[in-house]
Order: sequence, then C-alpha cells, then structure tokens
Amino acid sequence: MRHIKLDDENSQIREFILSLPIDPDGSVLEFNGEPVLRLLPIGDERQAVDKVKLKAAILRRRDESRH
Repeated sequence: MRHIKLDDENSQIREFILSLPIDPDGSVLEFNGEPVLRLLPIGDERQAVDKVKLKAAILRRRDESRH
C-alpha cells in the first residue's frame, strides 16, 4: 500500500481531503459518474474482524465492480 503525505501537498488539496466526510464503511470518489477512488477509514487494529460484515462488504464490492 502506498502512503501519500498530505504534508507535501498544497493547502487546497489538504483542505479538500480533510473536508471529506468520514464514514465507517468508507467513501467512494466519483468523476463523471464513475468511481475513481475508494477511501477507507483506518480502523482500530485491536478490534476483531467481523467475518460476516467483511464477507458482505467483499460481495458488495464485487457486485459494484461488475456494474
């Protein structure tokens, strides 16, 4: 996974990124009606993974990518 430091970006980009809503399930940025970027929140690694939710998210993502 590539890390991109916002510290190195101009202030307009930082302000835009930091203004995006934080959703526990993540967000999708779209351009011209097409998804171009998925943002996922950093979770607490100490929490156990809910396998049912994970599988549902994987299946939902698969279905989204087919459309």
